Amino acid sequence: GIFNKEWAKAMEKKLASADRAVAIKILNNIINDVAGYFFRAPVDPVALGIPHYFQVIRQEDARDLRTIKQNVQAGKYESFEQIEADIMLMVSNAVKFNGEGSLVAQSAQKVGKMWHAAITKKKKEDSKRAASGHESGSEPPAKKLKLG
Repeated sequence: GIFNKEWAKAMEKKLASADRAVAIKILNNIINDVAGYFFRAPVDPVALGIPHYFQVIRQEDARDLRTIKQNVQAGKYESFEQIEADIMLMVSNAVKFNGEGSLVAQSAQKVGKMWHAAITKKKKEDSKRAASGHESGSEPPAKKLKLG
């Protein structure tokens, strides 16, 4: 009944809009980087002359930066970790299909590192901000007690 609907709504965690904006900015940087070249759009096995692609990589496992970015914009991720999981799936697909030493696999691994480095930097900045008491969350700032 009603309770179940409310509970489902409460369980729907989404990435905050500020965090979505950060993720989109990072993804745009990667898409515009030479490393992101192969991953800018979904794999088109026919256009690329690799008709067997979906025999190697299951269609539901296929990932690309444009689709990941669209999913961020649509609010489909609950956390940076979920985005990273899709990026790492994209990386492992590239390695699996193209081979470890291939240019595509190396580019994919660089994409994974770029994402990870950017998110790690953002989280460090967030925790520094939180520690210095300049958190821009929805909570009102706690009043500091003056001692003495």
